[in-house]
Amino acid sequence: MIFLSYHIVYLVSTLSRNACDNFILTKLIEDPVDTNDDKKGPAPVTSTPAEPVEKNDIKVIHNLLRIASERYQDEDGWVSAALAGSYLKRVQPDFESRAYGFFKLSDLLNGFPDIYETKKEKKDKTKSFSYKLK
Repeated sequence: MIFLSYHIVYLVSTLSRNACDNFILTKLIEDPVDTNDDKKGPAPVTSTPAEPVEKNDIKVIHNLLRIASERYQDEDGWVSAALAGSYLKRVQPDFESRAYGFFKLSDLLNGFPDIYETKKEKKDKTKSFSYKLK
């Protein structure tokens, strides 16, 4: 049996996260182990998170979206959400909009109408979603 310090596991996890192009956080759940020899009740089930639970700070994402806007906006100030999403994944590989309560990046942008103006366009058979800072 190997015992690792909580801090070592967190450090390895952080290093792994930063080394990836796309890091997806999962939680590991151990299989229940039946240690109850007398069969009087069910064996306890334990679960251990893959890493410590951190509070997701949406302000960091807003700042990164502002930086993406400065880098990738067109002459009218609109930014492709696809470009912004690629930038987010490049600078923060563990970014996942679902961690902030939104299914997609476009949902996150639409969820803050006081910060972002959004538009959908369809040219020929291609759909695009863009945003602009207010």
